[in-house]
Amino acid sequence: MATRDVTIGGLLIAEGDGVIRSLVAADHDEGVFPDAGRFGIGRDASAHLAVGHGVHQCLGQPLARAELEIVLRLLCERFPALHRPDNTEELRFRDESFVHGLHTLRVAW
Repeated sequence: MATRDVTIGGLLIAEGDGVIRSLVAADHDEGVFPDAGRFGIGRDASAHLAVGHGVHQCLGQPLARAELEIVLRLLCERFPALHRPDNTEELRFRDESFVHGLHTLRVAW
């Protein structure tokens, strides 16, 4: 419930109005992430909201980041020729739930 009047995207949300957040829309602000709907592995994602922010930040975030860094480094070391085949179809993202990700990512080595 809105605790005060606020205008977002030209729409007035009045104090007392019910508000439902969309987790699917998180990190799609073109002002923060240009071309937000495109997968960009080299994109600066330091301002993402995937694991919260401030006092709402997930306590498991450092562990999840360490695990991801370790597994990606080992994967690249074990398969140095790992790549996406040139004939791969467009990437299809899961957008039907609040958990984002790719449906598939074909790779070759």
